[in-house]
Amino acid sequence: MWNVAVDTTESEVEEWRSSGRQKYWLPKKRVAIMLKKGDTLVMPPGVLVIHAPYTPTDCLLAGGMFWDFHASAQLFPNLAYIKKNSDWITNENPPKDAEWNDIIR
Repeated sequence: MWNVAVDTTESEVEEWRSSGRQKYWLPKKRVAIMLKKGDTLVMPPGVLVIHAPYTPTDCLLAGGMFWDFHASAQLFPNLAYIKKNSDWITNENPPKDAEWNDIIR
């Protein structure tokens, strides 16, 4: 199950960020997407999506990023936002500064 916050406002994102208990925070609007073995979920590139995957049994989830040329207007401001807030916005190791410079160039 992929739980996704929808239509979040900046104040809700700040509430989530500053709560210190992100995994217990419930957004005002949310959806649960039920996935089954073999399904692929693609989230829109360049969009901040607060999400929380949940599996009742052992499961292998693999993630990655792809960038769409048509979403590039959103992509670069969001990459800058991720870089600025990398201490709380992602559970992945952010790129090193030199890699960011190559990406944003």
